[in-house]
Amino acid sequence: MSSRIAFSTLAFPDATLAAAVSAGRRWGYSGVELRLIDGELIDPAMPAERRAQVRRTLAAAGLPVVAVDSSIRLTGDDPGLDLRRFLQLASDWDAPLVRVFGGDLDPPPARQDRLRAAARVLEQAVPLAARSCSARARCRSGTCSDCWRPGATRTGSRWNGSSAGIPRSRSPRWLSPSTWSC
Repeated sequence: MSSRIAFSTLAFPDATLAAAVSAGRRWGYSGVELRLIDGELIDPAMPAERRAQVRRTLAAAGLPVVAVDSSIRLTGDDPGLDLRRFLQLASDWDAPLVRVFGGDLDPPPARQDRLRAAARVLEQAVPLAARSCSARARCRSGTCSDCWRPGATRTGSRWNGSSAGIPRSRSPRWLSPSTWSC
């Protein structure tokens, strides 16, 4: 199997999404990582019609979305709502991955509290991610349940949930600062 390479719309800060994906396709890229749309960071509360327009633009270019990039910090104040919104965007665009950041950590003992809160956010996101993932027909593993099933952690990741109080066997692959995905 040959390697496939995707590009990020972050490389096109002044371009429309249509221009960016057209250039990416023309230059031989196989996918796109969405960080900017029409030069702006992705708004997780994007209206349905705008989401559909983005989907049509991507379909016209023939480039799948390999990731939807957010600025979510899991240890930030209440990241759950934006995370759910980004998961919905990813589902709408058939993206197998939402990029998030771990975030800043306080010194102990407050560190454990932040990590537990981040773990709760991830655990609450699992049902939406599972529904979104299982709704897609194209999944690298052939079965989307591999994205979130127990034991689906990636070895060597920088943030695997185990230090946050999530047993390693329950840490979701589809969402992390690492490159876990369906």
